[in-house]
Amino acid sequence: GNSGLHGQSGELRCVPYTGDNPVYQHGFLRVSDNRRHFVHADGTPFFWLGDTAWEIFHRLDRDTSGLLVFARGPEPRALLGRAFERSLVEKRYLAIVAGRPPAAHGKVHLPLAGDRDRPPRQRVDHVFGRRAATAWRILATRCDPAGTAASLLEIRPLTGRSHQIRVHLLWLGCPIIGDWLYSPGAVNQGTLGLHAAGLAFDHPLTGRRLELTSAPPQAAPWDMFTTELTAASV
Repeated sequence: GNSGLHGQSGELRCVPYTGDNPVYQHGFLRVSDNRRHFVHADGTPFFWLGDTAWEIFHRLDRDTSGLLVFARGPEPRALLGRAFERSLVEKRYLAIVAGRPPAAHGKVHLPLAGDRDRPPRQRVDHVFGRRAATAWRILATRCDPAGTAASLLEIRPLTGRSHQIRVHLLWLGCPIIGDWLYSPGAVNQGTLGLHAAGLAFDHPLTGRRLELTSAPPQAAPWDMFTTELTAASV
């Protein structure tokens, strides 16, 4: 079943996120909410817990909130890394976008490559780009008194390219609210409306299925859809 942010069952330990407490921790594996950023002197991200350094192997864009996965030691990192490379990890995001996608649900298949003229941006590139696919589903749409629409989407990235969700939604004509990098001035500024809400994968050592969730921040722009998020328990 869904472990969520609460509960404890045998070796499975899930606790409410407060400060630096993990969402899940067992042996070399740790999953936490993204609230603070740590880096080594060489720029390698890590998370410091007591006298133990946890290195990030599944990371989020700097402005994205939600679940982060950490591993301790090179062998565990390799085991978990292979699971991500083989698409054995189910990833679920929530996004708030300007406007409304052209259909209630769908998939974007557009290859992505780094934009050499405007790093760290990515761009659609049918010649040199790497395969990228993103599925979306509309959960709700609201309009302000002026008739300006915003939509709450469930996003399932089928590949793991950098900035994939942001570029694919922009291509759909629905930039993410607060995305200063790809739509400066075109959407509301502030917190990026992108949240890593769920991860599901088999523990590399025990084989036990882990299903972990994280609720979006209780702040703008997420407070636009408080009712829908509460009703859907997302």
